[in-house]
Amino acid sequence: MVIANRESASILEGFCEAWLRLFGPPETGLSDQEGGLIPDDIGQWFSNKGIQFEFRARNQHSSMVERHNELLRRQLHVTEDQANTESLGTSFRMLLAESLFAKNALFKLETQHLMKHFLAVCLLCLR
Repeated sequence: MVIANRESASILEGFCEAWLRLFGPPETGLSDQEGGLIPDDIGQWFSNKGIQFEFRARNQHSSMVERHNELLRRQLHVTEDQANTESLGTSFRMLLAESLFAKNALFKLETQHLMKHFLAVCLLCLR
């Protein structure tokens, strides 16, 4: 999911498409006070979904969020390199979607062995 901008509506749309649709609502959300997540209506939206949202101090990054971002970057590079090696001609959006799913599945299942299986399945789906 590519988010068009940092506006509240775009962030919520991306969150719904990339997370809620696949995994349902998380128990907790973390933010380093990104401007699009600050308005009261966003807080009410998360509350209505049963999501407790926690804000870090302004300009203080959430280490867990940063770690997820780093793992996603690594997963995306590995997936993109393998897709290029196999000449799959897959779009960036598809590679990003598969990488995001694989990263999230790894955290949900808490096992690296299954991550390798998901990566193989994702690449087969792209063919």
